[in-house]
Amino acid sequence: MPRKIPQHLLKSLWSQNDQKSIKFVRGSRENVLKKTIDNICLSADLSERSDDYAASLCEGMVYLYSVGFKPSDLISHSLLLQKLLNLGRDLMEYSSQDDDIFYLGAFIDIKMTFSWKDLKFFKLILNMINKLKNMTHLFSQNLRHKISKEYELYYPDEYAKFFLVPLKSTA
Repeated sequence: MPRKIPQHLLKSLWSQNDQKSIKFVRGSRENVLKKTIDNICLSADLSERSDDYAASLCEGMVYLYSVGFKPSDLISHSLLLQKLLNLGRDLMEYSSQDDDIFYLGAFIDIKMTFSWKDLKFFKLILNMINKLKNMTHLFSQNLRHKISKEYELYYPDEYAKFFLVPLKSTA
């Protein structure tokens, strides 16, 4: 037989503001942030392919921004920032110059320093990676040429390393 709870007791649940209410531990937000970022970095490190590595980092950033963390909160974790800022070069190193993922890495390398604080940027990268996983041709020859010229403009030393010398794919 179900219990009948008087209505005044149910209303009192929302009106009571006594010492028995739950108090959050000071600093718990920072602990959650640190553990979440550590989890993101670990899952990225455990991924077997370079596109999975990039996808796990971007999914983690989308999660962090959608939960409500701000870029000012993320600056305290240097390992995550290092992984994000080196993401484009990592993709370029572990792919051949004929692959779309190589040019995706160049695009990320150019834009990451300006756009790492933007949720839309990480959603765009995730969308591109998912299209690459579905074997969709992402970059036309014209777009590849524009990306390589822009890369030469921003990083002339690395341009010679990545674009002029044929790379052997280690993927």
